[in-house]
Amino acid sequence: MLETRLYLISPKFAKDQPLNYLNITSQFISNPLYAYLAVYDGNLSELLAKKKIKDQTVSNFLVSLIDDEQDRGRIPSKKMLHYLLGGTEFINDFALNRFEPFEGGARLAGTALFRDGKYTGVNLNDEDTMLANLMDGAPGKMQLIIGKADGKNYSVLVQNAKRNYDIIHDGSKLRKIGISLKLEVKLVEEGLTVQKRTNKKLAKLETKIAADIAVKTAAVIATLQKVNCDYLQLGHETAAFHPNLYKGINWREQYPQLQIKPAVKVKILNSGILE
Repeated sequence: MLETRLYLISPKFAKDQPLNYLNITSQFISNPLYAYLAVYDGNLSELLAKKKIKDQTVSNFLVSLIDDEQDRGRIPSKKMLHYLLGGTEFINDFALNRFEPFEGGARLAGTALFRDGKYTGVNLNDEDTMLANLMDGAPGKMQLIIGKADGKNYSVLVQNAKRNYDIIHDGSKLRKIGISLKLEVKLVEEGLTVQKRTNKKLAKLETKIAADIAVKTAAVIATLQKVNCDYLQLGHETAAFHPNLYKGINWREQYPQLQIKPAVKVKILNSGILE
């Protein structure tokens, strides 16, 4: 294969400024700029020694897993091009897709969080990765969200997603950052049913689902702040639109304590399922 499609790094290597070492790969004739970069949380030698996984080469199998989840909008889509040419960007925090051993092969298992180009040792699971991706501006691509509202299970498929940031300040001091996430969804019939469809009942259901998703997104933000990983690049957003405000901020110090509030609105498109 003349072109490398995937680079795997171990958690140990990921904790040692991996981008500094990977910069040299830009000189390879195999042109890795459009290859994926991911963490493998297992024995790399054992994985690469396998001839096949489910009748595919190891490379084809792993790349197909990433391709499929990217098509669904559930995982970050950035490739080596981003990390090699933009690895020293404004705030060098990001998330890499993470593989782990599974049933003689491997599976995607969320993302590994990086701060200042180093692996924090903390991961987001599959659902948290998807929600972080939506808060990062991913479009609606049939992402499946499962939860509980009013003590009943629900499943929704995201059809459209819009995200906005609201930087609230008093001129000299940053007060809060709001994250507005508007989701148009299709409700999958799974416990949340209404005997008679009415606009009032539909609105109530949308509010309850939105409240549950808001709790989930708030938990993701809490994890990011705990490890001081500005994966959503909120610091960059602040500097871009409020440069004078940002100059007076020690972002790395203030970010973990900053009030970051997600607000979720849900619109159910297939209201007929409630009949």
